[in-house]
Amino acid sequence: MPFENPETGQEFEDFDACVATVSGWDGIDESQAEAMCGSWQAETKGNIRYNASDPTESSRIRKSWQDELRRRLENVSKQIPNWFERNSGKLQNIRLRFTQWFRTQLFEQVLEQTDESRISGGRHWTGSYIRRAYQRGLQLARRDLESMSGFTSFRIKQQTRFRSSFHQEHAAREYNQAYAGLRTHILRAAVNAGSIIRLGIDAPGDRVCFTVVIQGHIDSDMQNAARSHANTIVVDAVNEALLTTFEQIGIQNVGVAPESQEASLNQVNAIRLNDGMFDFRSEDPDTPDDVQFVTAGDASVCPECRGLEGTTVDISEGLSSEGSLSGGLRSVIPVHPNCRCRWVPIDPS
Repeated sequence: MPFENPETGQEFEDFDACVATVSGWDGIDESQAEAMCGSWQAETKGNIRYNASDPTESSRIRKSWQDELRRRLENVSKQIPNWFERNSGKLQNIRLRFTQWFRTQLFEQVLEQTDESRISGGRHWTGSYIRRAYQRGLQLARRDLESMSGFTSFRIKQQTRFRSSFHQEHAAREYNQAYAGLRTHILRAAVNAGSIIRLGIDAPGDRVCFTVVIQGHIDSDMQNAARSHANTIVVDAVNEALLTTFEQIGIQNVGVAPESQEASLNQVNAIRLNDGMFDFRSEDPDTPDDVQFVTAGDASVCPECRGLEGTTVDISEGLSSEGSLSGGLRSVIPVHPNCRCRWVPIDPS
């Protein structure tokens, strides 16, 4: 988020860019640069700003994961014609053998089953995308907090270090969830393929028909499910990082910045932090107290997300259980499949 040095008018893309530039000035070391950039930032930032089209700013991560899933599914799809060429016999026997083969290919080539320790350690192939998404959440949390008063740059950096034990613990939860979610999709796809083949047995058809039908199932239903899975899990990991950071640094309440599908990718919306709308309950006036639900003010925001606008939620209550909005924040976002909403903090000062 851009801010400028009020003394010179020089604008910096973000805090790190400022530190990198100022550290190169004569007689200024990194710690002095951080202090200077922090003071300029505090003076020139009065808003938390977010991308209205994609508040999680995770489109590249989601696309990379989707491309990986698409490639893996296409590899399986390409093998189907050869399988039917190599196998002969009664159609009923072919159906059973193909269903078993297809399931095996999905688990070996798409999911890549592995042991629990590798999954929770982020060493499964899905872990690289979860790690990137979680780190993106830490970047957003850092940027949000740097736009507020009451926190030093050192404290923000300490609470947004990915290798911190509390972040490693929550990232492991996301690794496991991503793997389990993909495995569920694979199981469902295998069952659906069996049903499709069964319908083909009951109707006039041949091996070419089976090939076309199964490949169509992969290209449509399975690819769509894979895209939705990647979108949803990435957003979940981003918000896990945000909530964990806000909890660790002492924010008491949270809310959401919903997406706006019609917004330009470069559009930025600002959340005013000093409008006096919220009930700040922190005893320390310098401690951020709330995070608010906001929308882009766009009709394309889905009704579910729009319904959260202006809501302030107690983070200590929300992190303690699951289910409802007031009882479990981690069950709120993603609000729906392909949701791109995220949590944002509010500065009571």
